[in-house]
Amino acid sequence: MWDIGITFLILVQAAWIAFLLVVHRRRTKLEAEREKTATALRESETRNGAILDALPDLMFLQDEKGTYLEWHANDRRNLYVPPEEFIGRTMFEIMPPDVARQCAEAFEQVLSRGVPARVEYGLRIRGETRFFETRIVLCRDRKLLSIARDITELKRAEIELQQLSSQLLTLKDDERRRIARELHDTTAQHLFAITINLENLKRMGGGISKAGLELLSECRDLCERSLQEVRTLSYLSHPAQLEGTGLIPALRWYVEGFRKRTGITVDLRVAPDLPKISSEMEVDLFRVVQEGLFNVFRHSGSRTATVFLDAGEDHVSLRVQDCGKGLVDEALRDAEGPLAGVGLTSIRERLRRWNGQVRIESSGDGALLNVQLPVHAEEAVHSGVGRV
Repeated sequence: MWDIGITFLILVQAAWIAFLLVVHRRRTKLEAEREKTATALRESETRNGAILDALPDLMFLQDEKGTYLEWHANDRRNLYVPPEEFIGRTMFEIMPPDVARQCAEAFEQVLSRGVPARVEYGLRIRGETRFFETRIVLCRDRKLLSIARDITELKRAEIELQQLSSQLLTLKDDERRRIARELHDTTAQHLFAITINLENLKRMGGGISKAGLELLSECRDLCERSLQEVRTLSYLSHPAQLEGTGLIPALRWYVEGFRKRTGITVDLRVAPDLPKISSEMEVDLFRVVQEGLFNVFRHSGSRTATVFLDAGEDHVSLRVQDCGKGLVDEALRDAEGPLAGVGLTSIRERLRRWNGQVRIESSGDGALLNVQLPVHAEEAVHSGVGRV
């Protein structure tokens, strides 16, 4: 019995030791795995920190009311205000009203649709205007992450390009004005003198054969036709009335001349409360009407057209509408796309310097050219600071 008891105790002790070894082995393995996980987590945090440090973007975590919860910036000097002034406060308390309103609208879009939103705005930081592009995405618990990138250099390049484009258009208009005057004052007068001389030569008659008289008549007809073409070219190249009387009288004069030359009746409708605009913008609006009516003449087949010129609180609106056959889908895509004709390309160039927009609508009842020009655009173009 004693031998059996001792043997049993030895077996129990051995089993216990084996159990303790297994537990120890498992604990060692768990600790090794825990240490490995902790090391991987530290490496991940280090890697993510390095990525954040390498990014030039500003990042802000906000709740759905726009309250700032967390932030990240490589350089605090890029912040609109120091963190201690905005953490725990809403963007309406910190940002300029127009910027806060833009961001709030984007917040509502992200929260309601669940898709990212994008806004652009300018801020005065350390005495200079800086431009930012902010992308807003939805996080957990209805929090929003705003990632703001400084696009000042890009925006300044765009502004310089707009100014250069504006200068080129002004030079082109000046050249068209000079050519129109030369055609009217010199070439047309010379052609008129030749026509008179040919008529006088024809009346002299003596010694000129019948064939010679027919040749004189033909030359006179060619001169009269050339004179008419030169006058028409001068009329289309630069409206003298635009300089002397302004946009509205020049448009009335032009649509009347357009009717006489094409047979297309144009109804000009002008709002009585149009804001005062610069001569450069008047010229561009006039050119848009020219291009729009020319497209009516060339493409629509309509015998009538309407030109609307009115204004809203912050924009001038110009529409050219016809009652023709409209544009088929393929032609409409071409008109809206990169392969648009010279006329529409010219319109876009003119509108670009004012941050204007052009849209073409078409149906079986005709086509509509719709142009919107911001009334604040003149200050932006002339001051060199674009509004976003």
